[in-house]
Amino acid sequence: IIPIKVLNANATGTHFDVANGIISAVEHGAHIILLSFGSSEGSEVLHNAIQFASLYGCLLIAPVGNKGKNSKFHRRQPWIQLQNDILS
Repeated sequence: IIPIKVLNANATGTHFDVANGIISAVEHGAHIILLSFGSSEGSEVLHNAIQFASLYGCLLIAPVGNKGKNSKFHRRQPWIQLQNDILS
């Protein structure tokens, strides 16, 4: 287990922060990366980091729909869409 914190004390951060965390995890030898955060936007920088991890054989897991059916995050999150390299 390689704990890499990407969100601040208020549990907020940017896609750039998360992308740096993904890259750091890969560089430290992670094989499985859990992406448990919500976002209502897509991001090229996040997409590129996910592709980077996938090229190194990492399995990325992104839980979705854990806030209830009335939540804006209930359906597949935009930043996950079109990402064939994520198990959700």
